[in-house]
Parts: sequence; structure tokens; C-alpha cells
Amino acid sequence: MATPDAANDRVEKEPAGRYVSAAVGALAAFLIGWIPLIGPILSGIPAGYLRGKNTKEGALTGGLGNFIAAFPLMAFFLFVFGLGTIVGIAEGDVDGVIGLLFLGLLVFLSVAYFVAFGALGGLIGSGISDRGDPNS
Repeated sequence: MATPDAANDRVEKEPAGRYVSAAVGALAAFLIGWIPLIGPILSGIPAGYLRGKNTKEGALTGGLGNFIAAFPLMAFFLFVFGLGTIVGIAEGDVDGVIGLLFLGLLVFLSVAYFVAFGALGGLIGSGISDRGDPNS
């Protein structure tokens, strides 16, 4: 339900649900998240905007949207490259353990990058939102 804003007599829209907002952010991240630095931030903005004025919720939703978008790609890389490394380890290649650990670190850092910048975008989106506070 829309609520009136006493400061300027406009009606605030209802905030969207967390998972709906995150899905919109994930779609944006899938489309533009590959652009270095600004892609994950820009894709977090619609998620935070749709979630409403609460900056904590906006940041959470922006990060969640980017996590959803990054997870399938990272899982694919772990499967493709990790499977070969695991086969190498099974055949006695000790260097495969180092490769697997390095791959895991790269995946972790990649996901952290997307989530952190998506949260920043969500924070920006909630700051410019014309929707109400989801917790009120």
C-alpha cells in the first residue's frame, strides 16, 4: 500500500520483495556485470531502488542479486577446471592440489568482488529510491 510523504505530499510506492528485487539485480548483473568496476555497481542499483529507502536492505539485496548472477558462472569454472585438477590429483599429480587451492581462491575473490560492488550499488539505489521503507 502506498503511503503519503508528509514532506512534499507525494505518495511513496511499496517496496518490492527482497527476492524479486534481487532477481532484477541478478538479471542486470548478467547483462552488464562484466564491465569492470561499474558493471556490478550499476547492476546493484535497480535491486536497491526496488527494495526501498532502507539502506541496509538495499545493500543486502544488491549484493544478493550479484551473488545470484555470479554463482552459476563460478560453479561452471569450478566444475570445468576443478574436475581436471581433481583427475590430475587422482593420477598422482601433487601440483594439482596447489592448482585446486588457487582456483578456489580465485573463485572466492571473484564472488566477493561481485557481492561487494553489488552491495555498493544497492546502497546507492536505496538512497535514490522513491519507495517506502520495507521494514515499516
